[in-house]
Amino acid sequence: MSFNRIGLILAFCFTLSFFTTSAGAAEADVKYSITMTDPAHHLAVVSLTLNADAGALDLYLPVWRSGKYRILPLANGIRQFSAVDAKQQPLNWQKVDKSHWQVKVTQASKVTVSYQLYADMLGDRVRHIDDSHAFLDASGVFMYSPNHRAKPLSVELQVPENWQSRSGMKQLSPHHFVAANYDVLVDSPIETGIHEYHEFSMGDRHYGLLFWGKGNHDSNQVITDLKKLDKAAGELWGDYPFKDYLYMVHGTSGARGATEHLNSTIIQFPWYAFHERKDYIRFISTSAHELIHTWNVKAYRPKGISPYAYQQENYTPLLWIAEGSTSYYDLLLPVRAGVITEKEFLELFAKELQAYLDRPGKSEMSVAEASFDWWIESGGDRGHNHSVSIYGEGALVSWFWDVQLRESSGGDASWDDLHRALYQTFSVSKGEGYEVADVQLILGELSGDDVSHAWAMYVDGTESLEIDLLLKHFGLKTAWQYEDARADAGWQLKEEAGRWLVKQTSRGKSAWTAGLVAGDQILAINGQRLSQGSSKSALTQYQPGDSVVVHYFRRDQLLRSTMVLGESFGKLKLVKDKTASPMQKSQYESWTGQPFTPLKVAVSPETSSK
Repeated sequence: MSFNRIGLILAFCFTLSFFTTSAGAAEADVKYSITMTDPAHHLAVVSLTLNADAGALDLYLPVWRSGKYRILPLANGIRQFSAVDAKQQPLNWQKVDKSHWQVKVTQASKVTVSYQLYADMLGDRVRHIDDSHAFLDASGVFMYSPNHRAKPLSVELQVPENWQSRSGMKQLSPHHFVAANYDVLVDSPIETGIHEYHEFSMGDRHYGLLFWGKGNHDSNQVITDLKKLDKAAGELWGDYPFKDYLYMVHGTSGARGATEHLNSTIIQFPWYAFHERKDYIRFISTSAHELIHTWNVKAYRPKGISPYAYQQENYTPLLWIAEGSTSYYDLLLPVRAGVITEKEFLELFAKELQAYLDRPGKSEMSVAEASFDWWIESGGDRGHNHSVSIYGEGALVSWFWDVQLRESSGGDASWDDLHRALYQTFSVSKGEGYEVADVQLILGELSGDDVSHAWAMYVDGTESLEIDLLLKHFGLKTAWQYEDARADAGWQLKEEAGRWLVKQTSRGKSAWTAGLVAGDQILAINGQRLSQGSSKSALTQYQPGDSVVVHYFRRDQLLRSTMVLGESFGKLKLVKDKTASPMQKSQYESWTGQPFTPLKVAVSPETSSK
């Protein structure tokens, strides 16, 4: 056979394969479409077409979305539900519960369901439509049939002419996406509208970066730093679970937060908060957090949340690894990448340590219990005094295990190795998930020790972390800098319309002991009115041990209490020990990716080491 003939046959096979693939995508088993009918008033119409057997066709909208472990009223935006068969004949249906619709299919047929969608949940990062864009997380937009959950699907958007559409899903045309199944769709939100867009590549990986809303960001700086994060993440895990990744950034005047997805993230950030260094660090560490989640949660996660059950809570005692370890690395990754400086890292890590030390709840709730109960965690004053966070506490328990592994292995193993092992062993794409016994087994193999006792103390128990001993492993020690008053009331105040309200009190400290509670309006201390802007300086004239009289309103009644002031430990700083051993210096460098060299820390003359 001639070379030309072989070439023609190969070309024909390639062409056939291409059209077969394209046709397969176009002829998806489930077809969604969404039309922006009245964007300014947050309205659209969604349609869903699929093949259904005779009988009951059950359709659901999830009751929660990934990344936010809370039951949400996602179905409250659905109205004007209807269903027709292939001949456009109406089908009877009923609503079974808040998120469940059931269509009566008289005979096997293609069924099309349509409904009006009201999309004004920007802060929950679920759905938002206005005259400039639409953000669509499938969990709050597209219904699904359990019998069709694993089938290929397509999504087409009918949008204003000048809008552009982006998503982590495969894109067939400007407003047409396809996905292998509903789980991919629900983890691949769509941003469509008017936005600033950039592209860049790292090796064989392609990145998109879009900004919706005005902002004072420097796109070139953001891209430079995102490239550095890509490299550092690859060094941590060894490879990448994606070829394409999309950063979606909303510059807002109110909503803020971020959510990880399969190969994309949505980050909401104040439009004016990209310029100042401290604000930018918060943005870039958030970006790092969401990128890390692409491995930790999206590529591997605890069994209780793998696979997702969309109509109920998903329980696991290991959310502290899924979220807390991600928070642990969202500072380590930027400093290893050189995106934040060593000094900035130590300041931020010191802030996390101080938050841990100042939280009374750590003696009442374990991080495992917090993981299981995160669905009902209330936060606020109750959370501060009686609970812990899977993020903050989980990050420091991750740090504890990092130190344990380094010490027991003589520096040959670390928490990085635990995450690499989870990544290599447990695959979300295969429906796998790790359990407590799996984590303990890997820890034991890496350390060569029995970890059950330490696990019982620091994961299942409420034993306090020995901060100074853990820091010593890296040649660090604590110092306290007094910036304001040494006297401390043990409260947090917030100003609302010129009034000072108690936001929270710390259990066992001065305000708590004096009977003050969240919501009290503080009027005066020792007869001196607490005026606008004076809360931070109100105690400067007093010393620890002084008794003061506090006048306040509660239930619109004037009350008074005597409060004995405690002592403020000031602001926690981390400093390098000049006598650090070569091993300590080596572990510091392995931990941060930075050399252990003298670092000047600005402290007052009253700074003391403890």
